[in-house]
Order: sequence, then structure tokens, then C-alpha cells
Amino acid sequence: MGHRRFVLLIGAGLTLFFGLCGAMLCGASIEKLLQRRWEPTPCVIASTSLVSVSGRLATGKDQGSRAGYRLDVAYRYEREGRNWTGDRWSLFDAGFGGKEELQEKAKVMPAGSRATCFVHPDDPSRSVLHRERVTELDYFLLALCLGVLPGGLLVWTVLSLRRRKRE
Repeated sequence: MGHRRFVLLIGAGLTLFFGLCGAMLCGASIEKLLQRRWEPTPCVIASTSLVSVSGRLATGKDQGSRAGYRLDVAYRYEREGRNWTGDRWSLFDAGFGGKEELQEKAKVMPAGSRATCFVHPDDPSRSVLHRERVTELDYFLLALCLGVLPGGLLVWTVLSLRRRKRE
């Protein structure tokens, strides 16, 4: 195999690798954008409770016996003539946080109250109470990870080939 082909294959492989890594790293941004299609649906809060959790589960970090809290929310909604239940606050927020913050959330969602949940249009079993906000950072990450980095690597590969050809 010639040197030029080798450099081109390496460059293409790196472009593909970093493009896929970028797509994985930007997965949250992609999910947020796709979640905008989820349809607002009336729901009824079935239960809300504040649960004390400790150690790694509470904070995501191993902090020994330090306690944290999780908000457990269950709700019911109707979709396509069927009754469904959900228990997710949002796609990315597992409901962990400080006691006061979660108590405030729980106060506005007592059992029996009406709310709006967001339901996946193709899979009614997937729902959340809080739809993630898409920010400018999400658009920037998508452009960077899916366009600029792989494109830059491809340009670098082509320029490297041209430079080696001249030598």
C-alpha cells in the first residue's frame, strides 16, 4: 500500500473515530433536540415523595455516609386510548438534589393535582414531567462535534496528502 493511501486511510479513520466520539459526547444535546417533538399531554400526579438516600447513589460521588434526597414522582396519563403511568422527572435529572429544592418541587405537585407531561410520539410508554431546555451550548456542541472536528480532520488529511505529494 502506498504512503498516500495509508495517510488517507488513517485520516479517514480518525475522522470517523472522532465523529463517532463527538456524536456520543453530544448525545445529551441530540436527545434534548429530539425531545422537543415530545407531545404535551395532560396528566394527574399519582404520588410525590421525598426519599432520603445516602452515599454514592445520592450524589454520584462516593462521599461515605453523606445523605442526599431524591424526588419520587408518579403520574398517570392517557395516550391512544390507553392509560399509562410514568415516573421520570426528566431525561437527564434523576430527581436528586437538596432537601429544600426538592420539597419546593414536591409542593407544586401534590397527589391528585393536574400537570402536563411530555410523551414520546412513537413510544407512549416514554414520558417525562419536565422537558429539557435546549440552549445555545447544545447547538454549539452539535456543530463542534458533528461538523467542525470531523471536517477539520478531513481537511488536515487532504492537506497532509498534498504536502507529501509535493515533497
